[in-house]
Amino acid sequence: MAGMHGRAGGRLGAGCGVVLAVAAAALAGPAAAAPVPVVRCVVTYGIEPPPGLRVPARVSSPLPAGRVAGFAAYMEPETRKWVLAPRGRRCRGALGANGTLRLVAAPPGAGARGVGVQLDDAAVSAGLVSQMACPWFPRARLGFPCAGRPPGERFARAGATAITFTDPPGVSGSGIGSGGALPVRGAVWFRARPFETAARVSCREPARTAAVCAAVIEDFLQRRGAAGPNRTGARG
Repeated sequence: MAGMHGRAGGRLGAGCGVVLAVAAAALAGPAAAAPVPVVRCVVTYGIEPPPGLRVPARVSSPLPAGRVAGFAAYMEPETRKWVLAPRGRRCRGALGANGTLRLVAAPPGAGARGVGVQLDDAAVSAGLVSQMACPWFPRARLGFPCAGRPPGERFARAGATAITFTDPPGVSGSGIGSGGALPVRGAVWFRARPFETAARVSCREPARTAAVCAAVIEDFLQRRGAAGPNRTGARG
């Protein structure tokens, strides 16, 4: 699962505007659930899964139907956890013996910093929970050293349990695949009870298709009950 280890004021760039719009849309709450076709991911398992696993033909996204037209739910069949991404992508993933999950939905031939959407779920791995969430959630430190917020990354609070972020081109931040030519937008969610867990979505798309990442992030947040922004910030 190595692929999982990864101020207010001034003029906000377009990427930060997307972050704020995503968080504000999450505050507005979901409309009627929209059906989304399911694509089964090719997954490597830490423990051999039971035979005969199937996925449903469709799942429901909390976003309006117009927002998810052209999208699919890329799913791991044992946990049935999934990530929203445009249709026509290939999905590969890994499910660890401790429940940690990575799903990557990307166009054929896309590299590690190319166009793609990635879900990372820390499950009950204290180290991964801390690595994902400790910069924004003190309770996520769990006794591990915390590197702090990545310099140059823009972020916004999405209620008490999540943040959204933008890593501009060339900035290595929270987003998987950040630091390259594409901006990476995403969100981190943390829950402390009944046990500490965290998840992150990273969306690498050209600025002209920022609406793709907005939908991916909003779906991720709303399905985890995240709310809207409390404050914004940038450090660098």
